[in-house]
Amino acid sequence: MAFFSGEDQDRGYAALGAADGWSTVAERAFSDLFAERGWGATRLPFPEAYPGARFLPREPGAVAGEHPTAPPLHLSFRPLSRFALLKGASTFYALPWRAPLITRRFARNAPIQSNIAHMLSLPDEIWTSSAYAAGVLRAAGVAHVHAMPAPLPKAAPDREAALSLSGELLRIDAFRPSADGAAGRPARVADLANGRDPLFVAVVDPADPADNLETLLRGFVAAGTAARLVVVLAGEGRRGADQPAAIAARLAHRLEDDADLISDRVLLLDGVPPLDALAGLFALADVYLSAASAADQNLPLLMAMAAGALPVAVRATAMADYLDDANSIAIAAEPGLLETVDPRLAGLVPTMPAELPSVRSVAEACRAATALAPETRAARVAAARAAAARFSAEAVAERVEARLEARAAVRRAAESASQPPLLGPRTPEATLRSAH
Repeated sequence: MAFFSGEDQDRGYAALGAADGWSTVAERAFSDLFAERGWGATRLPFPEAYPGARFLPREPGAVAGEHPTAPPLHLSFRPLSRFALLKGASTFYALPWRAPLITRRFARNAPIQSNIAHMLSLPDEIWTSSAYAAGVLRAAGVAHVHAMPAPLPKAAPDREAALSLSGELLRIDAFRPSADGAAGRPARVADLANGRDPLFVAVVDPADPADNLETLLRGFVAAGTAARLVVVLAGEGRRGADQPAAIAARLAHRLEDDADLISDRVLLLDGVPPLDALAGLFALADVYLSAASAADQNLPLLMAMAAGALPVAVRATAMADYLDDANSIAIAAEPGLLETVDPRLAGLVPTMPAELPSVRSVAEACRAATALAPETRAARVAAARAAAARFSAEAVAERVEARLEARAAVRRAAESASQPPLLGPRTPEATLRSAH
């Protein structure tokens, strides 16, 4: 069986698309997967509080290849600064990563949690969110890493719920109180999804510079097509000035003199809706638009691909794992520097290299999406569905099972030879060669 430790699983899928949300979503998705497969899944918020795994109650079920005497599996989804082992268990650490490097830039007297080399040497194995991330970690000397992306959330698309979702049109007056104190004119998704004009959908965290919200909005409006755009502003759990609505309001006021951005064709939804409604929104969409320069996995994009939306996106970091010319339209990007808000790099790297799209490249990609011949579009959508199927619960379960079977085989071979199993590097020097 397996124990799962994380930060706040109760947030469920509400963090979908947020910069700090992958671990929360992945923990929920993996624990659901283990429970569905009968492998046993016990929630364990604070593994450091227990003297050992043998003192913990267990759900019935055994993971693939698990011997009755083998130590249980502990899957940790906590931030690196709060990572903790569970005594008497094999600990696998689920580490999302989207930066092109791992740094050792920390003060000599900094707490041990900031020593990334040491922290990455502790788990028996590291599962990361993409093949891109695994490549970055291996290049830095992390040998015991495997790409194990989160399975896509299961949801029954509720189109009616999606059509009833309401938000604010991207107009300056939508963010200004009127003379009688009323807010600007709200609108529903149904007002944009008219069945005639193409419907674009995007999920963006306004607080994450990597999502390039302003570039996305300017590029879509500059494209000058008849398409409509629904933008889901992710980022539940933020307070005050960091709430999506407040960020969007500041953006609208900053662009107050930009008449080109004022549009009744762009609807902003404050917060991620319930999962079935979000899936319904993706099912209504003709195109999913993503200007993100970096992502841990970009689960909303994959969900939209599975629902039949054509992806229009920057092919960078995790997106390069599954986007190509056969299944998407690329947004051109140029090398640049991106502000770092990722909590895994906070205080260590203020900026990082990234592929940055321009307003022009977003506009060109939007025009290309609306100009596709029907047969070409149908072929790309079918290819996008096939690519997303690699991240289904069933496909990920097969990968998990193969990985656990392989690890069990190593243990069995070691036991038969009366030798302790090889669990991977345990020293910072062996784990991390990078001297950035």
